[in-house]
Amino acid sequence: MEGRGSRIALFLASGVVRTSLYAIIIIAFLWLGKTAYSFGYQVFGQQSLNPNGGHEITVLIPNNSSDMQIAKILKRDKVIGNSLVFYVQTRLLNYKGKLKSGQYILSDSYKPGYIMEILSGEEKIAVQENE
Repeated sequence: MEGRGSRIALFLASGVVRTSLYAIIIIAFLWLGKTAYSFGYQVFGQQSLNPNGGHEITVLIPNNSSDMQIAKILKRDKVIGNSLVFYVQTRLLNYKGKLKSGQYILSDSYKPGYIMEILSGEEKIAVQENE
């Protein structure tokens, strides 16, 4: 009898472990899906940091800055909300390597695509551009 009781306990314990493992996997998939959806929404949603009116911010982009460095500068200066999202948007909107150094007056109410137009020289709002 003693052996049978320990086998039942082992069977029940393995069932609890298996169920817990399945629950952890399901929760991980749900979290991953929510995170991926949120990131995709930010990338394709083109939201400005402050859509209800903005503050003008002077931003200095040093010579030879990479797209990621520019995104970090814009995040630091509170023009955009997420540097990784902006970096991905530069790729999707075909601004890879087109953002130029210089001093710019930007607003936190500008959408990322418009900021890219300005930094690429397609929209002339620059205070001074360094070549």
